[in-house]
Amino acid sequence: MTVYAYSRTTQLEEVEDATLASALETDALAMQTYGLARGWFISQSLIDRGCRWDQSLDDRPHGAALLAKMKEGDVLLCAQIQRLCSSSAEVSALIKSLHERGIALHCCEVGADLTDAATTLTFSEASTLFAALESRRSAERIKGVFWVAAGPLASVSTTTASLSRIPRSNERCKKYSSSSVRVSR
Repeated sequence: MTVYAYSRTTQLEEVEDATLASALETDALAMQTYGLARGWFISQSLIDRGCRWDQSLDDRPHGAALLAKMKEGDVLLCAQIQRLCSSSAEVSALIKSLHERGIALHCCEVGADLTDAATTLTFSEASTLFAALESRRSAERIKGVFWVAAGPLASVSTTTASLSRIPRSNERCKKYSSSSVRVSR
């Protein structure tokens, strides 16, 4: 049995999150503690850094290599589902695939082997887990919009030519609003 620890970071975390190093250390400690409590030695820890949020595990460099390398009896360990998968559908497909291959998927956040048929989550636990995953996905999308908006295009200065396209009258605004809007030059 070989135990692999896996985590990933997103492009936006790499750019914006000043606490990323601390979060990754916390995740690593959680995985080590989880493994030691079961008498496991983590053979290899892998991190895919700066991934697109929607990039699946098998499309990431370390993730793809890990999935190809693992064999029956091995254990894949993650601190949080969101550090492994990007969506509920991906989690479901991964659990099914690993189960069929005889590979255990342990998640510190859940505290169990997700591929074990004896592991059952109550509806409340499952909905909380997946709500956190989807909430994270939404946050990454929103950050992405702001990140693009603050990118190279945001630094383009407004030219006189573009200012000349501002309408001289506010008739269009009056048409849709009862309040008067004043456009100043």
